Amino acid sequence: MILLNYLKVSLRCLVKQKVFSVISISSLAVGIAVFILFLQIFRAPFSMDTFHRNAERIFTVVVVFPGGSQGDRHRAHTPAALPAALRSEIPEIEDATRIFGLKTCVVRYRDRSFMEGGGLAVDPNVLSVFSFPVLSGDPKTMLASPNSIVLTRSLAAKVFGDEPAAGKILTLEKQIDLVVSGVLEDSPPQSSISYSYLVPLEVADSLHYLKNDWNSFEVSTFVLLQAGCLPSSLGSKLSAFTTNHFSQAASSPSGIYLYPLRDMFFRPENLEAINDRDSRAGYYISLAIGLLFLVVVSVNYMNLVTAKYSDRLKEVGVRKSIGASRSDLVW
Repeated sequence: MILLNYLKVSLRCLVKQKVFSVISISSLAVGIAVFILFLQIFRAPFSMDTFHRNAERIFTVVVVFPGGSQGDRHRAHTPAALPAALRSEIPEIEDATRIFGLKTCVVRYRDRSFMEGGGLAVDPNVLSVFSFPVLSGDPKTMLASPNSIVLTRSLAAKVFGDEPAAGKILTLEKQIDLVVSGVLEDSPPQSSISYSYLVPLEVADSLHYLKNDWNSFEVSTFVLLQAGCLPSSLGSKLSAFTTNHFSQAASSPSGIYLYPLRDMFFRPENLEAINDRDSRAGYYISLAIGLLFLVVVSVNYMNLVTAKYSDRLKEVGVRKSIGASRSDLVW
């Protein structure tokens, strides 16, 4: 009965004081909504690349070049021959895969041509190392053929409309015919690696975009470490690997190390990679703005409530006169 009475009184107050109720409730609601929005903006980048099944075990191989007085240069670009050597010489590396960003290419289907950027030339095992969402096709074999191509949902709809994409033949750069072997969901917003289509690395080699030697630092190499292995435990092995495979010339790498994939979005400014980087500062500022907005509307709400304090005194006096206990008044 007491709760029902409180509900009735609350509703009567809302009806009786319409303007006050609308201003106080709406301002507080808007403040909370804005704070939640800024909180989501703040949280989103900190979940980058966590959707991968083995995200905590995936690392980017970074090559360090001596930079003299300007400091060392750190590049997540490696020779194309690097992954095979890493797998054979360092047993703690379970798997390794390469990604090479293609320039904007002409994609042709029948009598229609499209200028498409965001293409990646990759190793066949890239969908085993990474967990990009697959809509159709077998992720273990869809890039096994050197003449295969995997499209995103958006690109498949753009090229084929409502027609099934599997088995269709596309021509890349007017010279290479590729068969659609699968379709991926569009590049997830939480992914630091974006793409519009995937092709085998042999395609980049055929287009003379890629040099498969130890002197060209063009591909991004990602390794999957054995469960429980820490990259810090591989320091001596990576140092020996650098000595064995790179010359001692001043322009040659002075070392390599592994950098966590989940930290690539907020990587240091001196680390070059195929994907964009961002600063944590901007996201902390967005959180601070959201908190400030919440404090302002909360203070405004308390000021409005305080302005009605005299009415609350009358209500408390009436309740006490009819026998309300202290706990009832507090509730």
